[in-house]
Amino acid sequence: MSIRLRLVLLYSGFLAVIVTVLCLAVYGFFAKNLSDSVDDTLRSRIQAVVQSSTLRDVYGTLQVDVPAADAFSSESVYVEVLDLEGRIARVSSNLAGNLLPISDSAFNAAAHQGKETWSNQTLPNGTVLRMLTSPLQLPRVAEPSGAIIVAESLEPMKATLRSLALVLIISGVAAVLLSVLLGWFVTRRALTPIAAVTATAHNIELSQDLSQRIPERKVNDEVGQLANTFNRMLDRLQTAFAFQQRFVADSSHELRTPLTVIKGNASLLRHVDDPAERDEALRAIENEANRMSRIVDDLLLLAQLDNPSPTAVQDSGRLKRPVELDTLLLDTFKQARVMAGSRRVSFGHEDTATVLGDPDQLKQLLLNLVDNAVKYTPEEGSITLSLYRDNGWAVLEVADTGVGISQQDLPHIWERFYRVDKVRSREAGGTGLGLPIVRSIAFAHGGSVAAYSEPGQGSIFRVWLPLAAALNPEPLPSMLTPGQPLDGDGATAAEYEDSTHPYPSSVPLAHADMRGSQYGADN
Repeated sequence: MSIRLRLVLLYSGFLAVIVTVLCLAVYGFFAKNLSDSVDDTLRSRIQAVVQSSTLRDVYGTLQVDVPAADAFSSESVYVEVLDLEGRIARVSSNLAGNLLPISDSAFNAAAHQGKETWSNQTLPNGTVLRMLTSPLQLPRVAEPSGAIIVAESLEPMKATLRSLALVLIISGVAAVLLSVLLGWFVTRRALTPIAAVTATAHNIELSQDLSQRIPERKVNDEVGQLANTFNRMLDRLQTAFAFQQRFVADSSHELRTPLTVIKGNASLLRHVDDPAERDEALRAIENEANRMSRIVDDLLLLAQLDNPSPTAVQDSGRLKRPVELDTLLLDTFKQARVMAGSRRVSFGHEDTATVLGDPDQLKQLLLNLVDNAVKYTPEEGSITLSLYRDNGWAVLEVADTGVGISQQDLPHIWERFYRVDKVRSREAGGTGLGLPIVRSIAFAHGGSVAAYSEPGQGSIFRVWLPLAAALNPEPLPSMLTPGQPLDGDGATAAEYEDSTHPYPSSVPLAHADMRGSQYGADN
């Protein structure tokens, strides 16, 4: 049974119960009023007979003189007066010679005990009479002088009640049927978006096309919110599915190349006897195996950062260790000088800052940025490491004078396996996962990453991390360009113009922020 039918039946059932109760109440109210009206009529006729009766002295004996009964009767009201012996004293002509069916007990109670008796009597023709037997009690007489029987036919009242019942039944049935039709129409309109959601989900199931969406509703009601929520869920599913497809394709591509090299050199070893060639093939196999190992390690790290295991969550206390970034930056600087070769590595702005986090992951973050700068900075170029404090945030910066990144490539550098220069990156041993790891580590520490670059002039990478002492740091800036202050002392990126910074402060730089994106931008 559909929701629409259940709602209509439930609503109509409740309405039918309410209408039934209301109709019964109305019918009972009118029946009571009509019955009371009949009783009042009979009682008033009894009083009229008593008040119209008189006493007269006949040879010293008081006798009751009762007026003709027709004076108190009507078309449906019958009057009969009996003396103490039960003989007919007066009878209304509308009885047509018949007598009212009075019982002996009712007559004795009225004529000899002075008590009223109410009863319903049915005539041979089926007519039901409402009867009141009352004593003929005059004010100056101590004992009753007889009995008065007044009766009224209940057929008019029954006819009225039958008409009322017919009207109530027709009205009630019409109201219930109207409620069914109205409920069906209203629920149909209300549930149309839900039907659209169901149809869209069914079409997606059949076609596996996640690009389908439910039409937006102008009315922002609960159903409209459901449709909008479903559309947002489809957006995320589509993005996640596309990410999965690209990730699997990129991973397969990245692993296929070293496997091909290993397979080729292994096949070569079967046919080569020259020791030098065999050593060269073995070195190639070893290099590609090491490269595969680095790719797998990087993928495992990204998986751990994206979806921490329960053990990692329980062990999250190690992420709360205070880490002195200035000390960490100094250690990275020493390693960077070894990695840089002939490139010049120097300190820019150096501040002191402490954050809560994992020192090993933060060290890898800095080394990945330095490694990226070394790969894309030519010999005799320069790499600058800096540390700032900025409104509750620690800002790590790695600037280089390398080849730079175009504005078309800049938004994609946080994507996994994305390479601006694929040939140069592979020759340098890159996996395309260094910057995504940087981004994931920063995100895991409650921070953010941004990149600024211009082709031919170099790049700047900045990492924001909340300071350990900052309970409520200022919101992260959406974009910081050279010339904009980075710390409370008013230091700006323009201070690097002298020897290490590749840009004048007047040049706006392209910006890539990892917050709020997907596939290397929203894990």
